[in-house]
Amino acid sequence: MHYALEDWTNYVRGLVDEPTRTAMATHRAACADCDGRLAAVSQVAETIAWDASHPITPEVLARVYALAGRLPGPAPGALATLIAQVRFDSRTQPAPAGVRTAGTGMRQMVFEADRFQLHVQWELGASDGRVTVVGRLSAQTGGRVPTGVPVQAIGEVTSALTTTNEFGEFVIECPWSPSLRLLLPLKREGLQIEVPLATVEVSRKGERA
Repeated sequence: MHYALEDWTNYVRGLVDEPTRTAMATHRAACADCDGRLAAVSQVAETIAWDASHPITPEVLARVYALAGRLPGPAPGALATLIAQVRFDSRTQPAPAGVRTAGTGMRQMVFEADRFQLHVQWELGASDGRVTVVGRLSAQTGGRVPTGVPVQAIGEVTSALTTTNEFGEFVIECPWSPSLRLLLPLKREGLQIEVPLATVEVSRKGERA
């Protein structure tokens, strides 16, 4: 038995009761996989805490607003596009002993844009050049989870489309492209989230990253 990434997230945030916390700590001491999950979640928490401790100053905001005032406004009904920022990348984590050169091709990443967070896990096929992306869109502040959000994967010449379910989850498969990105329009919020998957170096199964 292994604890899920969500379980370790609650562990780090102090949202599990004491008996469960003790059981998880005991399990983690003997389980390299769960120890790695805890390390990954802890790094994300540290990054978020660092960002929160470095707020944008009023002077910087004033300069941004002044610049925005000189720019033409968006067309009526247009969505403002936000480029999601990478907050966690599993490829940056040390590989467990014995699997450093395994090259599984699997990657887990966490992106943030505005008050939304996107967890994605994706894998590039060994021979067919297709990538499968499993994701979950959530609200960082514990607000309403968007449902039925279109998710479009756009590459150089092809695209694929799906929608999120009631939990904000989705699965999409498409050919890999050096310009591959996900677009998630959130019409109620008046914005569109762009997730630049191809900004990150990838490797096929069996190759070193």
